Amino acid sequence: MYAEIQGTTDSEHLLGLIRQEMGEGQDLPGAIAQALAWVAAQADRCQSKVSANLLVTDGHQLVATRWAWGTAAPSLYVSQSENSLAVASEPLGGDRLWQAVPTGTLWIGTGQDWRAGPALPG
Repeated sequence: MYAEIQGTTDSEHLLGLIRQEMGEGQDLPGAIAQALAWVAAQADRCQSKVSANLLVTDGHQLVATRWAWGTAAPSLYVSQSENSLAVASEPLGGDRLWQAVPTGTLWIGTGQDWRAGPALPG
């Protein structure tokens, strides 16, 4: 899958890594964790800093990450209400209760629930 990439954007390359991991049997959360582990290894090798807040869906679940390597992670918040889930870089106004996503974590939203996923490198 990764070999099929034709563009140069970081998001396209990261999605290629995620798809490659899924092709090797990982579920979506596991594939994202493995792709970020690869990115962390490359950043470490090159003595670079990287951060990635990701939102990826497969039509059944929404996976959100707040992650960084060698630098501070951008903020990320999740919220659930009676009939919806929401993700934002900053809490939005209104009646919603927002929960800060801890740095270095992956969250999985299905239906009306958020739960923690596999550990991320860092």
